[in-house]
Amino acid sequence: GWSAAQFAVAGILAFDLFGGVAVNASAPARAFYHGPGRGRRDHLAFVMAHALHVCLVAWLFRGSDWGYAAGLSALLLAATLGVLSIPPRHRRAAALLAYAAVLSAMPLVPPTPGLEWFVPVLFLKLLLAYLLGTLHPLETAVAARLPT
Repeated sequence: GWSAAQFAVAGILAFDLFGGVAVNASAPARAFYHGPGRGRRDHLAFVMAHALHVCLVAWLFRGSDWGYAAGLSALLLAATLGVLSIPPRHRRAAALLAYAAVLSAMPLVPPTPGLEWFVPVLFLKLLLAYLLGTLHPLETAVAARLPT
């Protein structure tokens, strides 16, 4: 029962989120996003820009459920700040713990029909693929050669 606009938005969201999982986990993306001159503010801005995705889902697929948008955006912000506040050598464990906590809390919020994948893939892209930008020695060398 979706409109053409809803199908289009769902397709764009799927492309961005599923594609973002693969791209953000790649060495070139990690070198670019976590290389010289990139800091906590940049990472927080990137993640919080995805709150727009949450608002789109709340508006177009959940009947303007702004409580859903606010709650999920707050959870995304809290998880991001939690991961970024941990020393880099421990961020993988913190991000995995945050992701597991989000998955564990999912039964508390009814899923969005047709977009049941949205929350797990959103947090996978941002917490595990994007925020875990710890560079290995080879990636550090690549990052040093990237334009800023």
